[in-house]
Amino acid sequence: MVHPLRGTILVADDNSLNRKLVTSRLRAQGYDVREVEDGRQALELALHIRPALIILDLVMPVMDGIQTARILRAAPKTRSIPILALSAVAAGTERESALTAGCNGFLAKPFRAEQLLAAVAELLRHAAAAAPPPFTDVPTTPSLS
Repeated sequence: MVHPLRGTILVADDNSLNRKLVTSRLRAQGYDVREVEDGRQALELALHIRPALIILDLVMPVMDGIQTARILRAAPKTRSIPILALSAVAAGTERESALTAGCNGFLAKPFRAEQLLAAVAELLRHAAAAAPPPFTDVPTTPSLS
């Protein structure tokens, strides 16, 4: 069953096996997950569904994760969505490039499921704390004048 308060997570990775591993772990925890194969598809879907979190592989065809993150950060509709970068290149420069492009977190592949789930939970928690409180329908009282 999908937890309604968690929102949708968008996963962008060109490697179908990696994408399936990430999405299956997230779905097993009750997250609603949408998946795409490249950065251009990620941009299009992010603008359409406004996910709660985006998980981006950094090395993808068509548009890589760094370029995708920069565009997401520049667009008013997506600039506040947290982004978790994934990369098999664990060099410090890759991590720094991701963070400079606007990613909020970085996981080096291979990673354990617990690491992924902890990073996702942390980013969603921070995003929820930064968001304004949800609208509450307060009954109106008659005017005293």
